[in-house]
Amino acid sequence: MLKAWLANLRDDVIQEFNLEKPDDLDWEEYRDRFIKQMRTIKPSSRVGDQDVHSKVQDGDDFDFGEETDDKLSDNPIVQIIIRAGKNVSFREIVELSGLTETTVKRNLQEALRNGEIQAVGAGRKQLYRMADADSPVVGQDDVGFIHPDSAFLLVYADAGDGQIMKVQTLGGPVQVSASGKQFMANMSHEESARWVEALDRLIEWRWVKAAGSKGQIYELTGTGHKKAKWLKENMEINTDNEPLDELKGFEEYL
Repeated sequence: MLKAWLANLRDDVIQEFNLEKPDDLDWEEYRDRFIKQMRTIKPSSRVGDQDVHSKVQDGDDFDFGEETDDKLSDNPIVQIIIRAGKNVSFREIVELSGLTETTVKRNLQEALRNGEIQAVGAGRKQLYRMADADSPVVGQDDVGFIHPDSAFLLVYADAGDGQIMKVQTLGGPVQVSASGKQFMANMSHEESARWVEALDRLIEWRWVKAAGSKGQIYELTGTGHKKAKWLKENMEINTDNEPLDELKGFEEYL
């Protein structure tokens, strides 16, 4: 939390003296250098009636105990989640850390990749918590983290005929749609790969299954319908809107 406190102090000073906010990368460099310098100084020790201050030799690390920030994690976002002791939202992390949204996103993604934290829920109600090795696998007992693209395919399919189509057109990329709703913003191969990947996740989690042998039609499983209703409610997805219009509210998670 030390880094978060320093960020709050920085913001107070900027506001009080009407100063220009420093570049995030410069700030992080100066902040980390300051912390490192301060940690080379031992706390005062009482000897008789005198305070004795001594400096650690260059290259030595002062031991602040087992529960220091560095011991917990080098990632400032992980430290905040640990100290919070509860599930926290993206906005709460931004407020607690004092960092920019871009910096928070970068650190969140790194922590997720490293398995330090896990995301629960999705969309506007997504929360972050420390990873638990005993937590259920996504798609089995809990929703866990799910990309908005996959969630939208599932929810819109459930709201319609329960089918997702994956069709290869002559000379064009694969097109993915759900209950007749178009999800691809254009006919580029990049956009096609995006939605094929979204469908592949649902297949892997067994929320949808192939109907027939051509690999063009997929139907929601019983679990898929159940998860779709949970996601629609918790992500507050309005299926009366076109998918691409509704997705605009989730751009920060894409």
